Amino acid sequence: MARERLTEARVRKLKPVAGKQTDTWDLEVPGFGVRVSTRSKSYVISTRSPAGGYASRVVIGDADATSLADARKLAREMKAAVREGRDPLQERELRRQANVRQSADTFQGLVAGYLVAMGDGGLKPRSLREYQRVLLGPDFQPWRGLPAAAITPGMVADVIAAISRRAPSMGARSRAYLSALFGWAADEQKVPASPVPPKRPARGKARRKGGRRGRERTLTAEEIRDVWAATASGSNFAMVTRLLLLTGQRRSEIGDMTDAELAADGATWTIPGERTKNGRAHTVPLSAPARAIVENALMVARLTGEPGRSPRYLFGTRGKRGFGGWSASKARLDAAIGKMREKDGRQPMPHWTLHDLRRTVATLMSEELRVRSEIVEAILNHVSGHQGGVAGVYNRSKYLAEKTEALSAWGAFVLGVAEGKPARENVVQLRA
Repeated sequence: MARERLTEARVRKLKPVAGKQTDTWDLEVPGFGVRVSTRSKSYVISTRSPAGGYASRVVIGDADATSLADARKLAREMKAAVREGRDPLQERELRRQANVRQSADTFQGLVAGYLVAMGDGGLKPRSLREYQRVLLGPDFQPWRGLPAAAITPGMVADVIAAISRRAPSMGARSRAYLSALFGWAADEQKVPASPVPPKRPARGKARRKGGRRGRERTLTAEEIRDVWAATASGSNFAMVTRLLLLTGQRRSEIGDMTDAELAADGATWTIPGERTKNGRAHTVPLSAPARAIVENALMVARLTGEPGRSPRYLFGTRGKRGFGGWSASKARLDAAIGKMREKDGRQPMPHWTLHDLRRTVATLMSEELRVRSEIVEAILNHVSGHQGGVAGVYNRSKYLAEKTEALSAWGAFVLGVAEGKPARENVVQLRA
């Protein structure tokens, strides 16, 4: 094992011996040296870890890109850290992770992560290149190094206005791309909320108490058709998504559905109080399309799950647990819808969440099917003046027939929309 006082000139002259890797150690800083192989020349350090063992000889710099003085300085700092009981390798890894996180937290890093997620979801390379061209193009160049969470609605409005003045269609496209990007980032909790303001709602919309508007996103007939078409695979997530649209229940309630919650005749699904938001057991009549999905999921769960397991989850892994992987599955669904729209020459679908399906059910059931508000609330398991107190217990039982009729009509409405029929042709007249 060669030891000598290293100099810059000596480091440059070091060559591998007989094609083998060799280490030359420095007399000035014990445990510090140069490793030379046929492929590289690196500064390395070997030092005892705080736990008492020996760390592997760790590369601390490329000898062709790092000066000897800088490498010695780093070696001394690492050895001093060990004497103080710290782990320099762990500290270096934490710094590396911090730098990665800092880079990922920028607008440019956010775009990169989004493109990877959309690529994994199946979005065509041409579409990915278009997203990259727009979001990392000259209009957004000043944002690249900014923390993504620092992008404000005002900044979005300014840049979209500037683009629109030059090319209105490009302004609309840029806004749609930004909305999709930050919608995904908000779902993944990479930013607190999307800075892309929603499109201005129509006049006369009711406000929440205190004057703040609630989220008002409901899907159009075209968007419902796209969601239905993109969930034809029969995967667990596809079935869950269709049930969200057919029943209006919460995603956790459907994702954690078990066979024990289904009636023997398969006509209803009762969610126990410990799984509902208001703590009250909730019976959901299953329309024909919803029942078909549940029966299929139950059959698959029984065939693939552990024999004799009870209760058995319908949409989880081998019946052992409920559905997981919401964000990744939603990203793949968004990518599939994006591919369909691209193929048809349509604009990307504006950002939407799975919870918007619940709002869509309530809104269209009321507006298109003219279902009474107390029936809609009963279907959603909302507690209001219609359902509070002792009367609520009576009403929940009384409303079962009305809920069954309304959800049956809603199922027919959704299937009609999915088949491309105008919404008005899908309306089923309910009993007065």
